[in-house]
Amino acid sequence: MNVACPKCGSNDVQSAVMIVATGTTTGESRSQGSGIGATLDGDIGLGLYSGSSTNTSKTALAQRYSFESSGPVMLLGCSHWALGIICIIALLVGLASDDSDSELKVLCSLVFFFSSFGTLLLWGLKRKRLLKEEHAHKETIDRLWVCLRCGCEFFP
Repeated sequence: MNVACPKCGSNDVQSAVMIVATGTTTGESRSQGSGIGATLDGDIGLGLYSGSSTNTSKTALAQRYSFESSGPVMLLGCSHWALGIICIIALLVGLASDDSDSELKVLCSLVFFFSSFGTLLLWGLKRKRLLKEEHAHKETIDRLWVCLRCGCEFFP
């Protein structure tokens, strides 16, 4: 398939999927070692260590076309934090109240239940929206081509 840029006519074009694939690298490093030491009191110590790390790096162009969510779904917004704090306060007040405050315990239990339910509901809606955005981005990127000469983005 011979694809040319509609703006400048160049054949130096590449699909966005290939830009992301060729511009993304993953590496892993491992290290091991040992050490020996002595204190001023004459005590001797020996230590062994082992560690590993994995990283992914992308070129600026690959980052431009890859889907980067706003962070894990667990990093929630202000409404989630507010509901979570209300949930914790209701739980603590309910646990701290004595047996004679049965109405307070019932009220705290209801607040705890509804704030927990609200937090989970908002989390689920945010996750659903994020998955929908990721799907729409993937559909667009699967069809998108980029001119590496002039930067024009187009669908052939």
